Amino acid sequence: MMVEWILRQSRRRATVVIALCILFSGVAGIGILRLEVASQHRVFFDPDSPLLHETEELRRRYGGEENVFFSVAPHQGTIFNAVTLSLVRDIADRCRSLPGAEHVETVADFPVVTMGLGGPTIRPFIPDALSSLSPDRFDTLKSEALEEPLLVNWLVSPDGGAAGINVVIKNTDSTATTASIAHAAQALADSIDRTTPNHAIYVTGGVLIDAAFSEASTRDMKTLAPLMYVIIGLLLFILVPSAWAVGAVLATVALATITAMGLFGWAGMVLTPPTSVVPVIVLVVCVAGNIHVIVGLFHELRRGGGKLDALRLSFERNGMALLVTCVTTTIGFLCLNFSDVPPFRDLGNSAAAGVLASYLYTVSFLPAALALAPLKRITTRWGTSHDLIGLRLGNFVLAHSGRLLVGSLAVSIALSFGATQVRFDDVFQNYFGKGFRFRKDLEKIAEDFAGVDYLMCSLGATASGGLADSAYLARLDELTRLCREIPDVAHVSSLTEVLRKVHGDLFPSRTPVRALPEPTTARRIIRGLHHGRGAKSEFVGEFVDTAASASRLILRLNRTPAGRVREIERRIRKEIAARFPPETKVLIGGTSLVFAHLSGRNATSMLWSVSLSLLLMTIALVIAGRSFKYGLLSLVPNLLPILMGFGLWGLLVGRAGMGLTVVAPITLGVVVDDTVHFLLAYLRGRSHKRLPGCGSVRYAYRHVADAAVFTTIVLAAGFCILAFSGFQPTAQMGMATALTLILALLTDLFLFPPLLRHTCGRRFVDEENESV
Repeated sequence: MMVEWILRQSRRRATVVIALCILFSGVAGIGILRLEVASQHRVFFDPDSPLLHETEELRRRYGGEENVFFSVAPHQGTIFNAVTLSLVRDIADRCRSLPGAEHVETVADFPVVTMGLGGPTIRPFIPDALSSLSPDRFDTLKSEALEEPLLVNWLVSPDGGAAGINVVIKNTDSTATTASIAHAAQALADSIDRTTPNHAIYVTGGVLIDAAFSEASTRDMKTLAPLMYVIIGLLLFILVPSAWAVGAVLATVALATITAMGLFGWAGMVLTPPTSVVPVIVLVVCVAGNIHVIVGLFHELRRGGGKLDALRLSFERNGMALLVTCVTTTIGFLCLNFSDVPPFRDLGNSAAAGVLASYLYTVSFLPAALALAPLKRITTRWGTSHDLIGLRLGNFVLAHSGRLLVGSLAVSIALSFGATQVRFDDVFQNYFGKGFRFRKDLEKIAEDFAGVDYLMCSLGATASGGLADSAYLARLDELTRLCREIPDVAHVSSLTEVLRKVHGDLFPSRTPVRALPEPTTARRIIRGLHHGRGAKSEFVGEFVDTAASASRLILRLNRTPAGRVREIERRIRKEIAARFPPETKVLIGGTSLVFAHLSGRNATSMLWSVSLSLLLMTIALVIAGRSFKYGLLSLVPNLLPILMGFGLWGLLVGRAGMGLTVVAPITLGVVVDDTVHFLLAYLRGRSHKRLPGCGSVRYAYRHVADAAVFTTIVLAAGFCILAFSGFQPTAQMGMATALTLILALLTDLFLFPPLLRHTCGRRFVDEENESV
C-alpha cells in the first residue's frame, strides 16, 4: 500500500513523494496555457447534428444569421419626428463601421420602389431632408409604417414608440472577432446614450449572445474558483483543529485542480460555461475525501496514538471507502458522455480526470505532507464531543428505528412524486443572468419588438416557373398567413410580402389591396431585385437564395420556451406537407430551434446515463461490500435523494433548464460518498469487531457521522457557490446538487441505518440494552 511505504522512513520517502507529486502536477499544469475560451454557441452542438447542418446551409444560402440589434426610443412621443429619425440614421451610419458589418436595416432606409422615366428606382422610406417635413407628413409616414407588415414588430414597434436598427454581421468565427464586435456595439450604445439624454438606447443580438458565452466562462473561472477556495479554507479552519492539516488538504486540492485543468488543456478542449466550473467540482470532491482521512487521524490522535500510527489507522479504515467513492464518482461523471451537449461531455471527462487525480494525491501527497507536519496529540474536547454526538445520534436512531424507517420512506415517496411536475423546458436567452448587459437590454427590447429568436424555413421551387410560379407563390402566401396566426410568433416575413410591397409601390393604382403580381411581373421583380442587391435593396437577399431557386420564410419569435419552439416547428412542417408537393426541398433551422431540440434530447439521453450509472455503481458497491444484498440496499440512500431533489424542484420551481439534466449523473457519483463510508464502517464493525447489528450501527455512527456532516457542509457549500454563476444552467445545476446532497445526508443518517437494522435478518436482532 502506498501509505505504508510512505510512512516507513517517513521523512525521506515523504519528501520524495511530495517532490514527485509537485513535478507531475507541474508537467500536467502546462496544459493550462493551451486552454482557449469558446465564444460560439455552436460548441453546444454536435458537428453531425442534422438541424445544425440545415441552419448552416440556410446561413450559407441566404446570408449570416448573426446580428447586432439596436433599439432607439424617445422618452416621449413616437419615433416619427426629425430628431429621432436623424438619430436613427446617425446610428445606422456608425453601425456600418462596426467590425464585420455586412449591411444595416432601419425604417429610414427601408426601400420604396418607384417608377421613373428611366425605369424602376429605389428610394428610402424616410426622405433625406427631414427638417423640411411638416407634422402632417410625419403622421403620414407613421401611418404607412404601421401598415407595413415587413416593418411592424421588426424595425418599428407596433405603437411607433421605438425604432429598430439591425446590423447583419459576417466573419464571427473567432473569439477575438466576436468579442471585438460585441465590445464595439456596446461602446457605441454607451456613447449615444451619453449624448442623447432624451432617448433610450438598448443593444442585443446574436453576436452579443455569443460573446456572453466566453464572458460567462471567464467570469466563473475568475470568481467562483477563488471564492470557493476562500470559503473551503474558512470551513476547514473551523472544522479541523490544525492549521498544518488544513494546509495539507488545500495543497492536495490545488495539485488535483491544476492537474485536472492541465489535462483538460492537453486534450485540446475549450473552456465553455459548463467546463469553467471543473475547478470547483474537483475542489469539493477532493476536500470531501480528505476530510474523512483528517477526521480519522484526529480520532486516533485524541486516543493517544502516535502520528504515524494514527495516519496508518485512518487510511486503513478509509482506504477502501476512498477507492470505492473514487470509482463511483468517476462513473457518474463519465456517464455524462451520454449527453447530446459536447460541453457537458467535456465537463464529465475533465471532472472524472480530476476525481482520479484527487484520489492519487489523497493516497500519496496527503499522507506524505501529514507525516512531515508537526501534528501534536489532541487533548481538547474536539474529538470527544464529536464521538458523543455520533453515539447519541446513533442511539436516538436505533431507539426509534421503526418509526424513522416508516416515516422517512413515506416522506421520501411523497417528495419523489413532485418529480412528475418537473418540466424540462427553457428559454435560450435565459441561459444568462441579468448581470449581463445584453440580457437586461433584451428584456427592454422585447417589450417593443419580437425577440432575437429566429426560426427560418427555406422552400424550394419545383415548377418550371420557379419562384414566380403562381401556385408556388399562392402556397407560400397561405403559409405566411397561417404562421402569423401561431401564438408566440411576433413577426413573419417572406418573399410574397416583398412582392406585394414592390408591386404596390410600382403600380399603386392597380393594386389597392396589395395583391400578388402576375407570374411575369413577379419574375421581373425577383430578377431585378435579386441581381441588383445594394445598400437599399439588401432586404430581398433575406428571402431569395443565391441561386434564385428557393425562398425563405422568417419567423421572429417572442422569448419562447424550448418545448413551444418544437411545437411551432412541428406545425410548420405539417402545414408544408399539406400544401407543397412532396418533392419540395425544405430546410428548417435557426439557433433557437437547434437549442430547443438539444434541450429535449439531452433530457432523454440523461435517463440512459442515470440507468447505466446506477448499474455500474451497484456492481462496485456489491464488490466492495462483498454482498449482493448490501449492494442493493445501498441503492436506496443513493437514489432517493435524487428523486426527492427533483421532487422539491418540481414543487417549488416546476420548469427545469438544460443544466438540471446533468444533476442526476453528477449527484449519483457524489452522494455515494457518505453511503459507502457508512456501509463499510458498518460491515467493519460486523466482521472485524464482531459486534451485533446495533453495535455495528453505533460503530458506524461513531466513526462516520461527524465526517459525513463535515463533507456535506463542504460539498453543499461548494455547489451553492455555483448558484452565483451568470450562466443559468450552471447555477441551476449548483442549486439542485446542493439540495440533493443535503437530502442525501439526512437519508444516510435517518433512513439507511434503520433499513440496515430491519433487513439484516433475525440472527442479527440485538438487545435494546446493549452497552456501548
